[in-house]
Amino acid sequence: MEELKTSRKTFNVADHEESDNYYDDECETCTVCAKDLILNKDSWYQCENWSFCSDCKDNSDKLFNKVTLIDRLSLTVEQTPLLWKCFKCKTKLGGSCKWYLLFNDMDVCEQCMLNEDKTFNSNLLNHGIHVSTNNTYLQINRTYESRVLLNVNDINNHEFTVPNEVIGLLTKEKHNYLIDLISELIKCNIDDSFLKWTLLTNLEGISFYSADTCLAIKCEHPYPIASLCADDHGRVSFDVIYDSYKDYCKEKNAWTPLNELELAEQTHKNSTKLHAGCEVSDEDCMKGSKSFSEYIRFKRDLGFYFG
Repeated sequence: MEELKTSRKTFNVADHEESDNYYDDECETCTVCAKDLILNKDSWYQCENWSFCSDCKDNSDKLFNKVTLIDRLSLTVEQTPLLWKCFKCKTKLGGSCKWYLLFNDMDVCEQCMLNEDKTFNSNLLNHGIHVSTNNTYLQINRTYESRVLLNVNDINNHEFTVPNEVIGLLTKEKHNYLIDLISELIKCNIDDSFLKWTLLTNLEGISFYSADTCLAIKCEHPYPIASLCADDHGRVSFDVIYDSYKDYCKEKNAWTPLNELELAEQTHKNSTKLHAGCEVSDEDCMKGSKSFSEYIRFKRDLGFYFG
């Protein structure tokens, strides 16, 4: 743990601001009222690629004016496949569904969109992060479409702890590698300091798909777990998938991977289908997973390509 503490305490924001992928004082714009929002000078809410000043975030009437109703109830799934997904609960949307398009870009199911009184559910935006002037942020611009505001608040006084059974899995190389991945992030759904996290497993390639996956752990009770995926262009998505190490262990222990021979056969089957331009089912992808980090990304449909 001392290696982890040292690597995080010596993290220098200024060093990373020199990268072409970082911007220290970049200006955002409120999605609703178009007010300028300046990083590390103003406070606001960042939800996916949308920014909301405090006034607009808490104004249901203003927000609901940015909503378009999508009605596909009269269409079948065959006519309109389930190609959309609620950004919050991940329910698939398409034929036989009615949902809402928020800010011309965010698909939201009815249940997540509306309160009991059928008005806009402003708590929906709590899915994002509160960008506070009390913290230090880096803006990462790995792609033009996806900016990440990363909390890199000072953690010199933080007491790093992890469950005893994983201490032996943590290495200096993993600690440093996660910091190296910062410039490649295209998604990161955490509000607290990124410097409290470290890699739990190594980034490892998928045998039948052009992507790499691994897991990260927050060194603070109850030890949330995140899934990381790097696509074939090096873009990295960081997705918190368990609120606690206990929840992670429960699902991991219930997972039964194939034996070596079965895995080789399933990998060959998946690769053959992909090379032939055929779709590989979610079930086959999960069966072909040689590690839990692969398996859980396929199971939760978290994505493997971010272009």
